[in-house]
Amino acid sequence: MRDFEELSRVGQRDRLRGLGYEALKAYGIEDADFRFCSDTENTVFRVDTAVSTYTCRISAADPKSTAEVLGELHWLAALRQATDLLVPEPVKTKDGRFIQEIEMEGVSGKRQVVLFHWLAGRPLRTYINRKNVRQMGRIMATLHQHARNFHFPAGAEREDDDWLGMGHWPNTNAHARSVLSDDDIALCEATAQKVAKVIDQVDTTQHFGLIHSDLHFYNCLYCQGDVGVIDFDDCQIAPFSNDLAITMNYIEERTDGAQLRDAFLCGYEEIRPLPPSLDTEMKAFQIERSLRLIRWVLSWPTIDYQPFGRAVIAESLTLCQKYL
Repeated sequence: MRDFEELSRVGQRDRLRGLGYEALKAYGIEDADFRFCSDTENTVFRVDTAVSTYTCRISAADPKSTAEVLGELHWLAALRQATDLLVPEPVKTKDGRFIQEIEMEGVSGKRQVVLFHWLAGRPLRTYINRKNVRQMGRIMATLHQHARNFHFPAGAEREDDDWLGMGHWPNTNAHARSVLSDDDIALCEATAQKVAKVIDQVDTTQHFGLIHSDLHFYNCLYCQGDVGVIDFDDCQIAPFSNDLAITMNYIEERTDGAQLRDAFLCGYEEIRPLPPSLDTEMKAFQIERSLRLIRWVLSWPTIDYQPFGRAVIAESLTLCQKYL
C-alpha cells in the first residue's frame, strides 16, 4: 500500500472516505453515500442515507486538540438551543461522544471525525444584497451577544491569545524565502509591528468573547429566504472587532462595498452596540488577516496546492503596502 503522502489529492480523499465509512458505525449508520465537498484544511464530505443527510468532517493529520474541537461543538450545541440561528448541529455517537479519534492503515496520523446534521442551502455569494448582508450583521451580533454569557463545560476550550500573535513575522524559513523576496519579508515584518501596536491597545472588557473568526459569503448559506452560517472550525476567543474585520475584508472588496458595509453594521447595531474604537481596530485586524493569509499559504506543501495561493499572497502584500 502506498504511503498516504505519496497519493494524489483524489487518492487521499478516497482513503479518507474509507475512514469516514468506518467512523459512521459509531453512529449506527451502515449504508451511506459519501460525496466530497472540500479539503482546504479538514476534508469534508456530504453523507446521504435513506433517511437523513449529514456533513462528515475529517481532520488533517495535525488536528486541533480534542479540548479545542469540543469547545467549538459545545458552542454550536448551545447556539442551537438558545438562539434561532441556522448553524450546524453536531451529532453524538451512540455512546454520547461528539468526536471520534481514528487511526487507519493507509492514512497518516490520528484523525478526528465529527458529524453534523446537514444544513441545507445554497452559497450566499450568489445571493448578495443589502437585505441578506444586513441579516449577516444581525447574525454576528447575536453570536457575540451569546458569547458574552457562554461558558465552556469541563474539558472544552478555545484559543484566547492567538489574536495577539502578529507582533512579529516568523516566516523566514527556506520555504518562505522561495516564495517571498527579501523586500516582501521586510514589508510583512514592518506591517506586523505596526498592527501589533494597535491590537495591543484593544479593550477586552466589553467587546470580547467567542467569535466565528471566518464569517464571510463563502461560509454563509441562503436557506429559503434566511441566512445560515457554517464552518466554525476557526472560532476563538478574541475581540469582536476582529470578527467584524474579517467580514469587512470580503465586503469592501466589492464594487457595492460601501452600501453593503452600511447594511452589515446597521444589522449588527439592531442587536448590540458596535465597539467604540471600531474603525481603528477593524483596519488593524483586516491587515492582520492579510498577514495570516500569507502565513496560511506558506504552510501549504507548495504555493500552488490551491489555485488561489499566488493571488492571495499578491493581494495581501498590496494591502500591507497601503497600510504602511
